[in-house]
Amino acid sequence: PIGMLPAEVLNGEGLLSNDGNEHRWIDLQNRSKSGKIIVAKLDIAKNGELNGQIQLNLQGYEALQVRQKFANYEHTLSEEEPSSASLQEYELFKDSLTNLHEYDLPLKGKGTYQSQEFTQVGGDRIYLNPMLHYAPKENPLKATERKSPVDFSYPFSTFTSMSFTVPEGYVVEEVPKSERIQWEDKAIRFDYLVSVQDNLIQISCRTFVNRAVFAPEEYPNLRESFAKIVAKQNEQIVLKKK
Repeated sequence: PIGMLPAEVLNGEGLLSNDGNEHRWIDLQNRSKSGKIIVAKLDIAKNGELNGQIQLNLQGYEALQVRQKFANYEHTLSEEEPSSASLQEYELFKDSLTNLHEYDLPLKGKGTYQSQEFTQVGGDRIYLNPMLHYAPKENPLKATERKSPVDFSYPFSTFTSMSFTVPEGYVVEEVPKSERIQWEDKAIRFDYLVSVQDNLIQISCRTFVNRAVFAPEEYPNLRESFAKIVAKQNEQIVLKKK
């Protein structure tokens, strides 16, 4: 979109030169919000299969990254393996995508989901990773120390709402506990809320990274926060046969 620089060239400020007569520093940060919203309503079958609908809504740089990948899938054969998360995402939403080439508008999609990839059936129990492929599998901050700032390029947020209907004949034996992680200045905030009512399990997960750059002295706390966020999003739901 107009006024939105590529993420890799964002560098705080840039020098504006106007015909050689005016020189001044300007803020390069994009003011539009960058975020991802995922809303899923899924039924759990007795064999562990999940069936239902998933909706996608992306804005800003989050939308731009996915648009570039999806546009490539439209016109060429991807070099990625068919099991890659981005290609799976495209296959899920390709028939319902709106605003794929209208960069000023949110990228939206709605697809029918059917899979047993994130469930396991063992004995009289069903084990489910409720965040599906929308949860990171490992902490992106791997180094134990950092001598330079961490630069995410832009602030961003993610919101994932997952609803599961428990199959007849099963009860909820275990669900993740609700949790909040919040820095004093709210630069990092994570809310994970779980609700169980009758045969419906609802999980609401929000992650906010409210500034792009974190100083080296903040790194230990940042790394620990991301470790907790990743661990929480990979906790399982356990259902037991009555």
